[in-house]
Amino acid sequence: MKICSKCKIAKHESEFRAKKNKSGSIGLRSQCRACDKSYKYSERGVLADKLYNQSEKCRNTAQARQRRYCQTLDGRLKKQQHCRRRREQKRKIDLQLSVDDITAIYAKFNARCFNCSRQDRLEIDHHYPLSKGYGLAINNAVILCKSCNTSKRNKMPEEFYTEKQLLILNDLLGLTSNADRV
Repeated sequence: MKICSKCKIAKHESEFRAKKNKSGSIGLRSQCRACDKSYKYSERGVLADKLYNQSEKCRNTAQARQRRYCQTLDGRLKKQQHCRRRREQKRKIDLQLSVDDITAIYAKFNARCFNCSRQDRLEIDHHYPLSKGYGLAINNAVILCKSCNTSKRNKMPEEFYTEKQLLILNDLLGLTSNADRV
């Protein structure tokens, strides 16, 4: 037996609808089926349904707008910037690039992968890896395509680039010795 929270009458458990909680366990609703049905068709119940449907429509519209924005260049840059900041915060490194800094880095490398000269699927990579404690700053940022960035992983520049590439890259970044690392 269970007491309905609306009509305050003790009824058999079969008179109550099942309710699934967020935790995954299944319980029973607090109102009996009759009270629940009367609320659904009341003025308040109809208004609640309308508000729920409107809010769901707004959520769907906002999500669609967000997806479209993430497909633009600005959206991709913001997403990448957010992911970089999050990774650096986890490692307690407090260096942040602005959007202007990112644009300057792309201009410095002529919007091409430094390793293979591709122009698509470009990413900003840490010259000296974040996993070794180097944050992303203007003098530690290199433009690489996705495949080159994936193959570089967390290697030090000496392990990934050729001697000639390393000289050119150090000149572009303004690094002259090991003391200039970020």
